Amino acid sequence: MPSNPDLETKLLSWLDTQGYPLEMRVARAFQRTGFRVIQSDYYTDNETGDSREIDVLASLQERDNNLLIRVTIVAECKSSKDKPWILFSSKECTLAKPARVAQRAASSLGRRVLLQLAQEEQVQTLPIFAVPEVPAYGLTQAFTSGHDVCYGAATAVADAAAAIAEEASEQQHRGLRPLEVLEFVFPVVVTEARLFSATLEPDSSIAINEIQSSV
Repeated sequence: MPSNPDLETKLLSWLDTQGYPLEMRVARAFQRTGFRVIQSDYYTDNETGDSREIDVLASLQERDNNLLIRVTIVAECKSSKDKPWILFSSKECTLAKPARVAQRAASSLGRRVLLQLAQEEQVQTLPIFAVPEVPAYGLTQAFTSGHDVCYGAATAVADAAAAIAEEASEQQHRGLRPLEVLEFVFPVVVTEARLFSATLEPDSSIAINEIQSSV
């Protein structure tokens, strides 16, 4: 089949506006650090029973006798280069240090372990449980109206994390796994959009600051 440079250029331009290249780069980044990665994986929604797609599923696991220990990252990738994201943030919405550990998606065994570890300072200070000094309580995409891309991404990845954790517990409960599963699941949204934190100042004015990440 003869090549069509014009079509190829158009395809590359279109892909650049979509989330697919970002998804591929995120998957590769996880693979390079030793994660097992699945792209465009599916999970069963706990509320509706429908199958839903998640962009990247990355996991690390070890076996210890009859115990399977696994850490899973569920990532939703959004390009959104043309519209910044705003995270509404406040010092007042922070979590207590034990809650930062305990309130995570995990298998039933994982939840019991997190509750036991939640009081340990060396666990509370691990980067994966970290919460910034001024965490966010909401987010939106600037310069748009209608469908909220940010809300959709956040709820999708949270639903996926809950469903994956529940599936691990359910399979164990029904005897479908020969090993007991200790799994922790962390939802992550990755975007190429610029991120800004919006906070309320003491004089009731709004302060806007560009950030690289938030919780």
